[in-house]
Amino acid sequence: MTEAATTNQTDQKPKSWRPFLLWTTITVCAAAIIALNVMAAPPEEKDVLADPASHQNAQLQMTARNALGMEWLGENLGEPFASALSTPPVAAAQIRTFANDELSRFRSAPPIAELLGPEAAIEILDEIAAAEASRAEPWPIEFAQDLQALRDIYTDGNITLDEADGLRERHGWAGSLATTWNQPESPERKALVEAAVSRAVATVAVISGVGLASLVGLVLFVLAIIFLAFGKIKPRYPKSVADLPARDPVYLEAMALFLLGFLGMQLVELAAGDSPAVGMILMGAQWALTPIPIVWPLLRRRPWSHVKNAIGLHTGTGLFREIGWGVIGYLAGIPIIAVGLVLTLIASSLTDAQPSHPAIDMLAGEDSLLVFAMIYLLACVWAPVSEELIFRGALYHHLRRGMGMLLSAVLVAFIFAAVHPQGFATIPGLMSIAIVLALLREFRGSIIPSMVGHAMHNCALVTLAIITLGG
Repeated sequence: MTEAATTNQTDQKPKSWRPFLLWTTITVCAAAIIALNVMAAPPEEKDVLADPASHQNAQLQMTARNALGMEWLGENLGEPFASALSTPPVAAAQIRTFANDELSRFRSAPPIAELLGPEAAIEILDEIAAAEASRAEPWPIEFAQDLQALRDIYTDGNITLDEADGLRERHGWAGSLATTWNQPESPERKALVEAAVSRAVATVAVISGVGLASLVGLVLFVLAIIFLAFGKIKPRYPKSVADLPARDPVYLEAMALFLLGFLGMQLVELAAGDSPAVGMILMGAQWALTPIPIVWPLLRRRPWSHVKNAIGLHTGTGLFREIGWGVIGYLAGIPIIAVGLVLTLIASSLTDAQPSHPAIDMLAGEDSLLVFAMIYLLACVWAPVSEELIFRGALYHHLRRGMGMLLSAVLVAFIFAAVHPQGFATIPGLMSIAIVLALLREFRGSIIPSMVGHAMHNCALVTLAIITLGG
């Protein structure tokens, strides 16, 4: 045996302190990332009202646009489609659910006026006016002017051109909607209606596609259970790593390095404040984390034949066949994802949480093709490749070499979900997706199906967000 081989084998035997140190590092990094996500809370109300144009409530805008789009689409189609597509009181209640501060309440008034009439908007404005009495300071002057302008619109319909321009400038889509009240023939109004109806049609198409995919997924899920029961489906992961060391700490080291790098970027972003330039640079810098689960084991003198099997970076039974299994496996996992989604909705309802994601918030009113392209690249390329290599590749492999499939999948899924920025209420939903992706890794051996399933999921969400939020 050569000296190099002896050194390599000795290095793969974890020293008693190394796993403890690595897990401590991973735990501290994950906790710090979670803390930073919690700290990234909405700014204080006084700051929001002082500069309303720079603050968007993506959930409110998405819900309001969908509601009005469905309402106007129903009006165009007539009965029975109108009743099927929209129930105004229900839609208005959904909009108010996301009006969680005075600025959002203000912006909820125009769409609710469209659904329930001007009296409903006046009622909201009265609530906002009543809230001023409990404030230590009066409303900022411009916000007070906007309140009066909105009240004038829904009482006598008369406001000045300067007031209308101010509403559009400071409140975007909601301001434009308000200033075109009772002006069905104005070009601006027609453009708003056409855009909303087009989005409604696209949303119906996407939802119909998701419904069809869910039905197919249910059938595939049942078939997968039957085939598994009769031994027709067997895990390929154990065979693909049979010749590898029992538990090589190098893949846990890669996980720790990835989280350290990700945490460092978040700290830089926090220090930079709301700098768009820094945000764009960090988006690009995230790509530097992608090769860590590949490069680090190679630097630690692990042979490529070991590394590619450990993290699943091989084509299995063939590239296109594994891509196909990724599509089939993701569809078959939709029932599991649906359970996680229901649990997330319950958690959100019980805690009054409003899950969101920074990438989704960026889309509110956005119409830049460059921004859309960057979000697609991050969500549909970087995240599936980078996150699958590190979570279902390195970390799953390390855990799976010492414990069962389900426990490994659940532990990886929890860490994966916890470090995402959507909030605690979304942990069940994110875990359900991660468990499906881990099962794909287990039963195919290759990481490619997990990447494909991850990309399908993210692309569907981003596309729906762009349809409903894009300018």
